[in-house]
Amino acid sequence: MTRTRTFIQFVFLLALIAAIIFFGKKGGAEKAQELLVKVGAPFMRASRNAGEYIHFLSPRTNEGSAGNDTQELRMLRMERDQLREENENFRALLDITDKKIPLKGARVLLFLRDFGGEFLLIDAGAQNGINMGDNVVDEKGFYVGTIVELGRTSAKIRIASNTGETHNVVLFPLNTHTIAKGIGGRTLKVELVGGDMPVREGDFVALFLHGTSRPIFAAEVRNVKKEVGAAFQDVYALLLSHPEDAKEVFILPSPESFLTKPSAQ
Repeated sequence: MTRTRTFIQFVFLLALIAAIIFFGKKGGAEKAQELLVKVGAPFMRASRNAGEYIHFLSPRTNEGSAGNDTQELRMLRMERDQLREENENFRALLDITDKKIPLKGARVLLFLRDFGGEFLLIDAGAQNGINMGDNVVDEKGFYVGTIVELGRTSAKIRIASNTGETHNVVLFPLNTHTIAKGIGGRTLKVELVGGDMPVREGDFVALFLHGTSRPIFAAEVRNVKKEVGAAFQDVYALLLSHPEDAKEVFILPSPESFLTKPSAQ
């Protein structure tokens, strides 16, 4: 019985990943994806924690099923209460004093590698007030990436270091404003760094996000290359966040979020 249950859950997870990666928003696939996320969220949350995973896969008897369901509901409520409390603590950490700036927490359901890029799937979407382009930080306050796909009850986050991602950043402690581009492999290439600028390994790359008064750190400089006579240096920084280990994230609205309402097909 347990093997059958495990096999069904494994097939379900493969179906969800296929819906996310291969179908995207085409036709009715988005509705199917939303349904899969809604039904499978408990399994995906459990699968990110070994202890919870074992508990989820354990066979139930009819005699104890009602008690187990009640216990799961209590655990879900406790999760939500904890997340709400963490939201308030996180507002203080990021120094978000403006109550009009919403800070939303979400549980990470899946970490995905898709055609060379890295993504997270979370259990919150448009109905939670999340918008396309919103910024995401992890539980340590490090920058993760942006919302690139939005459903009613789920959203997809593109990791900041994915190839093609571009960010307005500040080099610390130099306090120099420039841009950084994702080149894959959890690496950002910091551009337009003058040849005479004293940047060094161990410096940090940060962003100032809408509504925050302090920098959100994204990466640490790991390699600086300077050729004699060159106008600019090649600066490479490694992402501070570890998205594959993230269990929860926090969403900060982009400026555009205040101009448009959340929408999902």
